Amino acid sequence: MASSWGVLIRIISAEEPFMEADFGETQVLIRLMVDYANMAAKKHALLNRIEIATSEEERILLEELSSRNQYVATLLPICAVGVQEDCRTYSYCVALSSDQTQPNWNDLATYARLMAQRLCVTNVTSTYLTSNILATLSDSSQRIPSCQRSVVFRPFLSQDFTTGLPTIPDTHLPQEVVDKMVETVLSVSGISRVLYDLTVKQPGKTEWE
Repeated sequence: MASSWGVLIRIISAEEPFMEADFGETQVLIRLMVDYANMAAKKHALLNRIEIATSEEERILLEELSSRNQYVATLLPICAVGVQEDCRTYSYCVALSSDQTQPNWNDLATYARLMAQRLCVTNVTSTYLTSNILATLSDSSQRIPSCQRSVVFRPFLSQDFTTGLPTIPDTHLPQEVVDKMVETVLSVSGISRVLYDLTVKQPGKTEWE
């Protein structure tokens, strides 16, 4: 089967944060997931919500992951589109961060699968498709004041674009290539963060919308 590759750029613009009534509780739940072993030992009051949403096998996996990794989970006030049961769904994005120089990418991909969410920025900057914003993408020599904007990489593997798997650094893509991509993007004025999307398609989409 012939293979193809391409690059797309999506600029996500928002006038205000997306925060519904369940935002606070959802934030607590994702933090419980990345600190599951510790929270289970303390018998956190909301653990029953995780038990309802996960299988016993998945909870064992969460305990193993959280025992060997220390990640911080942040629920982002951004609504992203996905697909579940052949229908479009809209939900929050989740960002996972760590102090590790070289994170365990396979563990991060497992968290992404279990959370079935997207990784993005940790705060929202109102963004419009002005000439300055487009210049940030097209010309790294532009000296535009930083507005704490972020770039998210979404490389994935697919045979038919109907389904796809995230491209795991050090497995499908050399770590040095990822490091060079990050270094190049961070050299652009106006960019403060680079994130890497590990969402499986489906429930994720090929690109951000």
